[in-house]
Amino acid sequence: MTHFPPDPEKSLNAVAVIGEVHPAFGTPNLLWTVGEVAQYLRLKPGTVRKMAKTGELPGIKLKRSWRFQKADIEEFLSAKRPVTSGPGLPRAAKAGER
Repeated sequence: MTHFPPDPEKSLNAVAVIGEVHPAFGTPNLLWTVGEVAQYLRLKPGTVRKMAKTGELPGIKLKRSWRFQKADIEEFLSAKRPVTSGPGLPRAAKAGER
């Protein structure tokens, strides 16, 4: 029996992957929706769409829906991590400071 709308417990914990369903955040070939990326990055879905549209966030558009690969999102986050400041690292000098 098909449930409509989909069972919320299952839809929050699984995503579509080329015809299969896998646990969210657990498979490298996983395609995330805007909502799942927003939840993972703690952003609003509209912000995720805007970032994807401008090319700031790597994603693919399938008809009217955006999809994102886990590896691409993790690479995006790695590139955004500061390397000159943070816990255990010296503070970066501001312009004019020595």
